[in-house]
Amino acid sequence: MAAALRLSFLKSMIQDLPNLAPAARSHSSYMLAHVKLLEDECSVKDGRVVCSLDVGRAIQNKAGALHGGAAAALLDEVTTFALLMKDRDGRPGVSVDLNTSYLQAVPGGSTVRLEGKCLKIGKSLAFLEGSITDSSGNLLVKCLHTKFVGG
Repeated sequence: MAAALRLSFLKSMIQDLPNLAPAARSHSSYMLAHVKLLEDECSVKDGRVVCSLDVGRAIQNKAGALHGGAAAALLDEVTTFALLMKDRDGRPGVSVDLNTSYLQAVPGGSTVRLEGKCLKIGKSLAFLEGSITDSSGNLLVKCLHTKFVGG
């Protein structure tokens, strides 16, 4: 799939999530409804996807910060997007391991940056990394993600 086509596909996929019929929605569609793809910062060649996220009430914990499970699920999605961008066969893979480190609370009501990078695609495994940073560039959450892609 050509680079421009991959980026266009990803953009339409994210934009169409809020329009899914209720029966077709998943937890991801609810969380990704708060995500905006930053196309100018994405790279098909490098397998890099960058999005902004408004940390709305629906994805906050009782303390008013981004829920840890929501953070892990969002990083799962954005790293999968990075894999889809770089893999010439467009395989989303299946998670084998998702190691998430919470360095600082992600404040509710803030706008943060989600970034996913594809580090390597091998014969059967893909290695990805993801991060959530604040508007000053401070690292709040980091993940390493391994996916089975066939083989």
